[in-house]
Amino acid sequence: MACQNSRAPGTWHVLLDEAELSISFAFRRQEFFSLLIFGGVLIVLLIAAGHYAVDSDIWWHLKTGEWILQHGQIPRLDPFSEGGAGRIWVNCNWLVDVTFYLLYKISGGYSGIIFYTVVMSSLIYIALCSLIKDQSISPLAIHLISGVVVVGLLPMLTPRPWLITFLLYLCVLKLVLKYRESKNNRLLFLLPPLFCLWANIHIQFLNGLLLLGIFALEAIMPKRRATLLPAILTVCACAVATLLNPFGNRLYSLIPVLNDPVYMAQILELHAPDFSSGYYWTFPILAIMAGGLLIRQRKHLEGFFLPLLSLAGLILAFRTQRDIWLALFPLAALIASLLPKHDNSTSPALNLKHSALVLGILVAFLTIFTPPISVGDISKHFQVGAVEFLKQQKLKGPIYNTYDWGGYLIWSLPEYPVSMDNRNIIYGPKTFLQSLKTWRGQGDWQQDPTLRRSNIVIGPPQLPLSHFLRSDPNFERIYSDKIAEVYRRIRP
Repeated sequence: MACQNSRAPGTWHVLLDEAELSISFAFRRQEFFSLLIFGGVLIVLLIAAGHYAVDSDIWWHLKTGEWILQHGQIPRLDPFSEGGAGRIWVNCNWLVDVTFYLLYKISGGYSGIIFYTVVMSSLIYIALCSLIKDQSISPLAIHLISGVVVVGLLPMLTPRPWLITFLLYLCVLKLVLKYRESKNNRLLFLLPPLFCLWANIHIQFLNGLLLLGIFALEAIMPKRRATLLPAILTVCACAVATLLNPFGNRLYSLIPVLNDPVYMAQILELHAPDFSSGYYWTFPILAIMAGGLLIRQRKHLEGFFLPLLSLAGLILAFRTQRDIWLALFPLAALIASLLPKHDNSTSPALNLKHSALVLGILVAFLTIFTPPISVGDISKHFQVGAVEFLKQQKLKGPIYNTYDWGGYLIWSLPEYPVSMDNRNIIYGPKTFLQSLKTWRGQGDWQQDPTLRRSNIVIGPPQLPLSHFLRSDPNFERIYSDKIAEVYRRIRP
């Protein structure tokens, strides 16, 4: 006798078909949201990178690139300033300085610098997605994690050498993770050339060496002992490769200078993260997520490389906001490695070749149709009018200027060597701090020897020194606008 709950034979096929359709719909919905997040993040990234970024460093980079190409050599002594004249200049950015100037020259203006920022930001995003994709998690998770990282990076999408550092760090991390999985020694052979290039672009190749040091430390574990010798040899080879630069081991002399307490206290980007800004909450959020996943998956961990690298990155990120990327990248990889695995082989949402093609089209569109940066745009932030005035007047120097304005004056007014600019390593903390105190009207600012030697003073009208000079009988104001005031010494 048939059971009352029995079904007709065809009913089961119908139910199976409905289940397959439901699963298929769920996957398609996930892919739709993945693509939506990818597109949204990409648009935000391109808009952020494509707008005119107020960055005073770019100007001395441009002038240095021009000087190198004109003279056919890298300057060993500072050629641009009164305050640093004759001092040794270890310029670890020389290669990117030349690149900046060539882009500026080829594009006929600042558009080339915008192009650099857009392209590098896009490559960083693709490299980040590729790094997370290697952990074989769902498309939605990949783009959610990468989206959080991009939000954290938005304040740093400026025309600086550090964009190349971000990309190279992601490449090194990807190669190390690939090696840990495959034990293919050929992957390690790619690292020394990368570090040789990196050491001629940006001083933060040191963070790449830190990554390799943690990789070698993990190899001491019994489970990783087979990788110990390759890891040690790789660290040594990469360290030697960084010496292939115009300054040799003198490059490492920058470490104590750049970490001087005076700079850490006075330069905004070296301050601890300001959590009143939402950007800086990204790495604590990722850290909390990673911590929760580590507790759940602690018995299944295959090593401590990513957890220790993330911890080191968190220490540096809480120390200075400039280094939050050092927490964001390893935390993203760590979270991805701890999430459930997913077969992405048939997912169109994760075809990075197609994504790169779309990205290239968007970059080309942005490059062609973005209006060129005008002098008017630059004059909203820099002393363009004051510079033109000084070019016409041809007054006798030396000139006394603010720290932030030195770079633009180096580029636009080379006939007047600057008193100070953003190249801290040349002037030293004592001179740097004296300049800040003088412009703030603090202490015995009238006795500043650099100010006493100067015949021209140029600075923002709202700073205390400008206010004091208006009533100083030794100076007269000869130019003024909303951005800058110029004073000429009339008495010794």
